[in-house]
Amino acid sequence: MSDSKPTKSFGGAIAATLIGLVLMIVAAEILLRFFLPNWQEFYSGRFMGFVEVPGHGYLRLGKPKFDGYFAQNNGDFRIKIRINGSGLRNAEPLSASDGQIWVIGDSMTFGWGVERRETYSELIEVSQKFAAYNLAAPGNDVCAYQLMSYMPPRDFEPKAVVVGLVMENDVMKYDCEAENKKKLSAVKPTSLSGSLKSLSEAKKLATEVSSLYNFLAVTLKRVGVVNELLIRSGILKKEHAYRANPEKSDRPQIAIDTARELNVLRARFAKSIPFAVLIIPTRSEIKSGDADSRDMRLKTIDELKARGLNVIDPLEAFKDRGFEKTHFPHDGHWNPAGHQIAADHVVRWLNTKFE
Repeated sequence: MSDSKPTKSFGGAIAATLIGLVLMIVAAEILLRFFLPNWQEFYSGRFMGFVEVPGHGYLRLGKPKFDGYFAQNNGDFRIKIRINGSGLRNAEPLSASDGQIWVIGDSMTFGWGVERRETYSELIEVSQKFAAYNLAAPGNDVCAYQLMSYMPPRDFEPKAVVVGLVMENDVMKYDCEAENKKKLSAVKPTSLSGSLKSLSEAKKLATEVSSLYNFLAVTLKRVGVVNELLIRSGILKKEHAYRANPEKSDRPQIAIDTARELNVLRARFAKSIPFAVLIIPTRSEIKSGDADSRDMRLKTIDELKARGLNVIDPLEAFKDRGFEKTHFPHDGHWNPAGHQIAADHVVRWLNTKFE
């Protein structure tokens, strides 16, 4: 008989290690769900979804009656989010919007990262001259703003309309008639996460379903060396990573398309109703006077004015106050000071229309 002892196969050792690793991950997931009950606060899909605008299509909007917290996993903010029955971030129902200032926009106007009382739509009311209603949701664009204007009942009229135009992601080549027809015939979207065709979508899904991922995201982002490695590897974006400006040759057409579609939105309202476009300047132009951003902004303003649209441009006020004092340290959105600047400029314009 042989005295040799049986040896484990290499494949068996690998399998045992993998099983152990999976069991550890599952155990960590379960424990963190118990000890970190607020892990879901980092996922915006908890309060964001899609609603149907009858006769027009589906629109990205808040989830009706949501009441909870939303936090940025890099520590920039933790805020209370309350969504009314119409999917909007207003204390009042949609029926209260008749005769108010309609403020239309995306995440900046929605108030990403700030409390509702700190949004520029709410700060407009501090003047005690105007009541404002926030018609905004993260992730929308000018075509969606057209759909947003149809949310109030047809016989409702605003006192005035202000559209927040984000120069970093709202100016592009548009064909809203075709886009909105496509939305009208499309099946209602069910998730913000989309597919797993990109790292970004995979991270969104992990944020939605895994307490372990959220724990690691929170802790590792706050360790300087690890955070830098994650940025270099492409897993994390660099703080205040700016969107690339459109190619110089494309800018004239982009300005034309954007202004044309905003003019379509303006035509939705009676000529007697004041209408203005609030320019939300790029971070790079505020911070460093980026020439490409300036060129795109000025071309867009020229096209807006050529169509008789009022323009509110708070760039100089942002530059005077300073980039760091008006934006979150990591996130690309305005902090309360940024919203105050926007509100001051909008109120100043409103005062010229209702003296």
